[in-house]
Amino acid sequence: KVGIETKTKNLQIFMGGSKKADWDVGLAVDAIKLAPKLDTVILATGDGDFVPLVEYLRTNQGCQVEVISFGKSTSSMLREATDDFIDMCDNPRKYLLGNPKQAGGAKGGDKNEKPQNHQKPEGNEKEVE
Repeated sequence: KVGIETKTKNLQIFMGGSKKADWDVGLAVDAIKLAPKLDTVILATGDGDFVPLVEYLRTNQGCQVEVISFGKSTSSMLREATDDFIDMCDNPRKYLLGNPKQAGGAKGGDKNEKPQNHQKPEGNEKEVE
């Protein structure tokens, strides 16, 4: 069976307009739960915190792990840990909707930055496994 499961989560909006979904733990738990049924796991992230997950999936579950992200902001350790890395900066028109000139510069909020309490989250962040 072939398929992609898309999950959404409300974003936190920070002072200055940056947005973050805090999806790391959920993504890791889902990947570990689903790994026995998968040949390949594709992560859309540049966060080096996922290196232990990548190593676990490859070593303990026998999964091929690929990462797609903006190379400029992707952890070099994550790039080295994966079976394949796709840099969206190489061909932004292929991977992004909207203005390709904005590619590679967008980053989430500071981990220590507090969300604004008076604004409701807007939009969704998607995880593709």
